[in-house]
Amino acid sequence: MNSNILKYLNSIRQIKALSDFRVSFLRVNLLFLSITFILIIIESLFYLKTQNRLSVVTYTLSTYLIIHFYIIIRCYLNYKNLFNNSSNESIAKLIGTEFSSIKDKLINVYQLENKLNKDNIVEHELSMHA
Repeated sequence: MNSNILKYLNSIRQIKALSDFRVSFLRVNLLFLSITFILIIIESLFYLKTQNRLSVVTYTLSTYLIIHFYIIIRCYLNYKNLFNNSSNESIAKLIGTEFSSIKDKLINVYQLENKLNKDNIVEHELSMHA
C-alpha cells in the first residue's frame, strides 16, 4: 500500500486524538470546577460534619481522577489505533466530510489500495508510481 496515504491518515488520526483529548479535558475540568463551586456554596449554607465533608471530597476527587484516567486511555487508544477504534477508512470519511474538494476521493483511493494484489509486481509498481 502507498505509504504516503497511510502516513497522511495516521497524522490526521493523531491530530484528531489530541484534539479530542483537549476538548474532553477542558469539559471535565469545567464540569468539576462548577461542581466544586456548588459544593462550596452548599458547605457555606449548611455546615456539614467533618465525616460528610470527607466523604464528599473523596467521592468527587476519585470520580475526577477516574474520568481523567479514562480520557487518557481513550486518547492513547485512538492515537495508536489500537483495537481499530479509529480505522483508516473512518478517518478518510471524516476528511471527506470536512473538505469538500476531497469528498470521497481519499476513501476511494484507500479502498483501491487495500484491494491491490501485492503479489502482482506490475500492479504494485504502478501503484507506487501513481
